[in-house]
Amino acid sequence: MRSGHRAWDSIYFWIFTIATWADPAHQTKPAAWQSLTFAQLEDSIYSYTNSVVRKFHEAQALPDAIQIGNEIGAGLLWNSGRIGGAYETPQQWAQFTSLLKAAIAGVRDSLSPAEWPEIVLHHQAGGDAAACNWFFSQVETYDVPFDVIGVSYYPWWHGTLLDLEETITVLVANYGRRVDVVETAYPYMTGWCDDETNIIWTDTPLLPEYPATEAGQAAFVGALGALLMQTPNHGTPLLCAWEPAWIPAENFGSPWENTAWFDCSGNALDVFSQLPGLAPEGLTLVRIGNDLRLRWRDDANLYYRVYADSLANGEFPTLLGSTTAHQWLLPNEFAAHDYRYFVVRGSATP
Repeated sequence: MRSGHRAWDSIYFWIFTIATWADPAHQTKPAAWQSLTFAQLEDSIYSYTNSVVRKFHEAQALPDAIQIGNEIGAGLLWNSGRIGGAYETPQQWAQFTSLLKAAIAGVRDSLSPAEWPEIVLHHQAGGDAAACNWFFSQVETYDVPFDVIGVSYYPWWHGTLLDLEETITVLVANYGRRVDVVETAYPYMTGWCDDETNIIWTDTPLLPEYPATEAGQAAFVGALGALLMQTPNHGTPLLCAWEPAWIPAENFGSPWENTAWFDCSGNALDVFSQLPGLAPEGLTLVRIGNDLRLRWRDDANLYYRVYADSLANGEFPTLLGSTTAHQWLLPNEFAAHDYRYFVVRGSATP
């Protein structure tokens, strides 16, 4: 969900190039592509992405952003597009980035330039600034055209929130692009609801300040959202939970149910208290002499945080403070500032 938008305002779409799940350890070619030459592989990924995006266009459901592959820090379409380790060679990087360019061309050639969605490239290690910087420096060296950097952040694999903050800061400074957290999760318990082996157990190294409870899960999501709001970025960052609805169903288990945002009976958890009011409804601005009063309609939150900054420098908004009211007064605003923009976010905490 993008801060400043309602959850249903934006569509973020992953295009996988694998027959099953894609992650850093699984990037195998689909069976039908296994025997293709490299030129044929480039043509296939172009045609596939072009066809998929055309279908979305025909359905009048174009995504706002399209991610090419998933967690591609070790490449995609192995071994033709594999990178890192024994595959860390100029030839492999040339092939990997050629496949990315073909997929991106497939997206853009299906639309007019005015309709182009943002292109996202996704690295799996959101807490490892060096690894992410290495990857995107190579991507830039090979002139891959993309718009947004996506990272995964799972604390038990990727470290602390400070590690994530460092990664975002480095990537924004070095590449001048927005950085989104496109995968994250946190448990509300260490138990389970089915016989499927879970990712999270009692000995999983979690962040000590966020216990595996409903309140701990909600506090983690709130803290992560606050970090994204307060860390300098290029535009408003995206925060995407994975996979918040994956609870067990009949004949379909889940290794992820204790990180879901619903309990095993399908009831919503406390984490949803962090979501309403990311864009409180009915925000209005009223001038009273040189003062400015912000007003909004929203009853779903206990607190509201107000941010402001000048559009001239493009910096991320500065936190002015929080309130339980549905308004915020800025004395002498018109005398002190030529222009500023404002962001109001709802929160369960001050």
